[in-house]
Amino acid sequence: MRGEKALQIQDDWGDKPCEHPDYDREILFGCSTGDYVCVQCGRCLTNEEMEAIKTKRKKQH
Repeated sequence: MRGEKALQIQDDWGDKPCEHPDYDREILFGCSTGDYVCVQCGRCLTNEEMEAIKTKRKKQH
C-alpha cells in the first residue's frame, strides 16, 4: 500500500481501536519499506509488531 493511501485511511479511521485484521506491504516512493500497513486503520506496523500479532492470533486459535 502506498503511503498516501495509508494516510487517507488513517484520516478516515481516526482514533478508533483496531485489531489490524488484514495488512499489506508499505510502499514509499515505489519501493517496499519492509514494514506493513493495516488496511483497516492505516497504521504502519513493523516486522516485530506483525510477528507479535501473528503469534497472538495463533494462540487464540
